[in-house]
Amino acid sequence: MGNQLVKKYKKTGFIVSVLLFVIVTVLAFITLPTNNFVTENNLLLFAIENHTIIMTILIIISVAFGYFWAFFLYKELEKKNLASKNMLDVVFLFLGDSEKKILNFLVEKNGKTTQAEIARLQGMGKVKAFRSVQRMQEKNLIDIVPHGKIRYVTLKESIISILKN
Repeated sequence: MGNQLVKKYKKTGFIVSVLLFVIVTVLAFITLPTNNFVTENNLLLFAIENHTIIMTILIIISVAFGYFWAFFLYKELEKKNLASKNMLDVVFLFLGDSEKKILNFLVEKNGKTTQAEIARLQGMGKVKAFRSVQRMQEKNLIDIVPHGKIRYVTLKESIISILKN
């Protein structure tokens, strides 16, 4: 839901920005070569006489629009970050200290590392790392893929999508 809303904001913001840019460009092309031009069209005459004011107003509108659009997108991202943090807190309720440390390490490493790197964490040894990784696999949080002597530990995609922003 939040991702779709952010995409909608981005798309709408882009369309409005392009429209404002087109309006400013058209006004510039109409008014620049016709500064000394006399016309009976009142709208064109108004645009020629006040093109600087019109351009300034459109620039101010564009900047204000950009600011408010960025503000709304930032709020959506804040909500998503808060939801991810809350989900991580719930997951942490069911994990031991070493498992929490491993989960944080995996999140820092974009969800993939080796068991040897986990064993090098402070307060972690080979046996403790092995047992913690096994418990996490039993809880269906990670996958362990042996590759020769190396065991790759990968965070489940569903967990990554929840925890990563």
